[in-house]
Amino acid sequence: FDGADISFTAGDSMRMRTSGGRVKLAGGDGRSHSHQDGGDGGGVEIVGGMSFGDSGDRDTGGTVFIQGGHAMHKGVGGGVQIDTGSSDSFKGGDMLLSTGEE
Repeated sequence: FDGADISFTAGDSMRMRTSGGRVKLAGGDGRSHSHQDGGDGGGVEIVGGMSFGDSGDRDTGGTVFIQGGHAMHKGVGGGVQIDTGSSDSFKGGDMLLSTGEE
């Protein structure tokens, strides 16, 4: 049997000059102000499922798909934006982009 699916869908908008609802996943704040080791923000992970099959290219890990919204008719399609975190007084976060190949 397949595992259960989970789907989050924000509300639709039907009126002029309105937008459909947004979906936001956010890690928790690390709110300790300690100078020794203050709180760290919680991460957010989006990970495809693992495959345990032995059938070569027929058994694959789950794909993670990120796509901007499609614009019907004459509208402009939605972009995809990926930003690293900034810091008020140190350095911004690193960005790592890689394929599954070693």
